[in-house]
Amino acid sequence: MTEESASNKETRELYSMLHQEYTIMTEYRMLQTENLRGIYVIPSYESSFLWYGVIFVRSGLYEGGVFRFTITLPEKFPDDETPVLTFVSNLYHPAIDASTGLLSLREVFPMWDKKRDHVWQILKYLHIIFDNLSIKVPANTEAACIF
Repeated sequence: MTEESASNKETRELYSMLHQEYTIMTEYRMLQTENLRGIYVIPSYESSFLWYGVIFVRSGLYEGGVFRFTITLPEKFPDDETPVLTFVSNLYHPAIDASTGLLSLREVFPMWDKKRDHVWQILKYLHIIFDNLSIKVPANTEAACIF
């Protein structure tokens, strides 16, 4: 490989990395403009692929609950799979796997489409799962049967 082509490759890789960072920060900015009452999220200082969040549930069965979670963006975001939302707080809910804390997003985002799907929509879904416990494809079938 010539010195010039190696330099061009490095430039393309740098551009790609900067474009991805820009896309992630744009997602975060979009999230801030939405009306996500009771949900607060901030990117990690160490990695823009990890976001920390908390939800304050204000109505329904979980009213008064405060639950911490993380959002992990895939390595090739937004061109890859759906981001992963994992609850750090123990939570017994039909849409949340009891052993891992993973929120099941299959029902809402069967396939991530960067033109249509955004992180803020995942957070809007959080409001829905705490207001409506009727989940079509539960991650926790025991909780689904009880509720």
